[in-house]
Amino acid sequence: MAIKQEGSARSIRSEGSLRISGDGVLGSSAPLEVVGKIALAWQKAVITIGASLEGIRSPLGKVPTDIGLRTRLNLVASPSPGSIILRISPVRDPLLESEPNGNRALVDAPRPLADQAVNSLIELLNEANNSQPSDLDSFANHVQTLGPRVGSAVVNFAKEIDKGNLTLEAIWREPQTATISTRISAPGARFIATFIEGRELDGVEETLVGTLATVSVSERWLVELEEDTVHMDASGLSSEVPSKWRVGQRVSLRVLVVVREQPDGATRKKFTILDVDEAG
Repeated sequence: MAIKQEGSARSIRSEGSLRISGDGVLGSSAPLEVVGKIALAWQKAVITIGASLEGIRSPLGKVPTDIGLRTRLNLVASPSPGSIILRISPVRDPLLESEPNGNRALVDAPRPLADQAVNSLIELLNEANNSQPSDLDSFANHVQTLGPRVGSAVVNFAKEIDKGNLTLEAIWREPQTATISTRISAPGARFIATFIEGRELDGVEETLVGTLATVSVSERWLVELEEDTVHMDASGLSSEVPSKWRVGQRVSLRVLVVVREQPDGATRKKFTILDVDEAG
């Protein structure tokens, strides 16, 4: 539990570490590509949780620049027997948020968003690790509350751990707050990614209006939207649905949109058609 500050907001920068070990680590070395992807996936997850805490949960559109600045982390790598340790800390001076405009809070100074986001990410991973079958609905609700953008980022992060067959131990130390930590193994990461994708917690339902360019019983439909022409998975529709529609017809589509954010920042959208109706 945090200790209330007496007349002065804290000025010490938080810090933490990501310890990577496992089959992909030989001595104190590991492929740069693997380590880089994990570090970037962690940063992406922190940014998306920061955005969620600020009320931005849709996977569509970009995260505001200000949130990116407030949740960006610095990195220093150091060796450890059988592992690599990535030491991380917020880029931004905590006083910019805890003492906005130089104003000191007498009690309960504003908490930097980077601290909130890293803590939330570690708590989420701990909940996944500790969940029993009867607790999985609670974990699913937690991910759903944070939003599909967070779900997608956590899936991407977990898949990088699984692909590298690695174990990651994360620690975060925030001044005047209890240190928090988590440990995620490759099998644990695989479960997290599979669970979130299986529950479609990385997707959001949207209603899109477009013109049908192709209609198929078993294949993807090509739909011309206002800004782009996209393929949509229609495999979940009943067999009689395609016969009701024709090429060139304008329709309203209820779709599940999943946005997968790649470690390099690129995004890939998957559209799954849930229902089709005439455009109003």
